[in-house]
Amino acid sequence: MERSTIKADQVKSLYTVDALTMLKWKITIKHYYLTFFYELIEPVVAVWMIKARWRLMALKPTWTLINGRH
Repeated sequence: MERSTIKADQVKSLYTVDALTMLKWKITIKHYYLTFFYELIEPVVAVWMIKARWRLMALKPTWTLINGRH
């Protein structure tokens, strides 16, 4: 009987703590998820920017060839 009452108390305490901890965990998980997402996306954006820059640099000489010397 003692064991069961202790179990019930433990469950009650778990449930009372759960509301606060879940809120905290939700916030932290969201924060970590967002930071992880940005960490993943940042190099992709950087590579895309570099590629765009390379395209512009590659286009410049062809543009001068087409428009500059006739």
